[in-house]
Amino acid sequence: MPSPAPLIVDHLDEFGIKAYSNFLGAAFQLAVVELSASNLHSSLDEESITGALLGAFAVATPICASAFSVPYGISSSWVRYSKNLTNGMAEKDTGADFALLIRLDTERSRLAIFQAKKSESMVGSFDVSSDSPKTTSRPRVEKQFTRLKDFSISILEERTRRRKLSGPVASQPSGIESLQWSHYLVYGHGSFHCCPLSSLTDVDEAISSSSPLSTVKLGHREHFGFAEMLNRGADTTSPSALGWLNLNNLTTTKRAVVEASRHFTVYEASACPELALKAVLSNERDPLPRGLLVKRARQGLRRKTPHKPGSHQGPCA
Repeated sequence: MPSPAPLIVDHLDEFGIKAYSNFLGAAFQLAVVELSASNLHSSLDEESITGALLGAFAVATPICASAFSVPYGISSSWVRYSKNLTNGMAEKDTGADFALLIRLDTERSRLAIFQAKKSESMVGSFDVSSDSPKTTSRPRVEKQFTRLKDFSISILEERTRRRKLSGPVASQPSGIESLQWSHYLVYGHGSFHCCPLSSLTDVDEAISSSSPLSTVKLGHREHFGFAEMLNRGADTTSPSALGWLNLNNLTTTKRAVVEASRHFTVYEASACPELALKAVLSNERDPLPRGLLVKRARQGLRRKTPHKPGSHQGPCA
């Protein structure tokens, strides 16, 4: 791994971050800690925090790539796969804000799902009682938690089904205990933490038995820092990463992305831009060269507002 520029090292060190897997791991951590330090996150709702995070990721990635002397081109840029609107299969309210796919090399990838939840207290408590409305494919009101669980399991089952088509595979858990890669992303009070569904089996049981739901406290559950978890996911040298679903070949990755995009908006990032990987679903977009995108941005910065005759454009009073 190339040595990063001192400015990035010093910046991360200010937050006590001394470990980063690569330029993408550094970018993820930089984005999260700076958003936390800005304190904007405390006043943002769940939809807005997702947009703020993804914007921060997009900005930090090329900066850290440059600091690590990593080539950054079209193969490094973010790819977005919108929810599939065919035949009413997509849900307006899915129970998850986004899915994140990290490409590790020509075959391997990692996937995680996040549902943003604003913390209700300094100790990181959050509400799991929210309802999701009726949709075409889910014709009754049900708990947001249930949809997040069901849609996550559908991705896992699709991955397993594709593996079975290639030959016998060992039996693997397919219930909520297997969803350590599907998370509530709890934010507020200067922090972002992930609480995997696999640590919320009692919530699942309460919903199944129509029992009252209580507020979940992070301190009583398995959880981990969001920035640290993202850094682990970007590590191309590790065979697995806590909090992520491993996808060990391109065919499995494609099937997982297709299934995930039925329910979630999926964002794809590459931890290996030097391999010039094509997007997993290359037919989903017509990529533009980064040089052209930069040129457009430069032109936008130079564009002047049309001057109306008789208007005054002098200094402000």
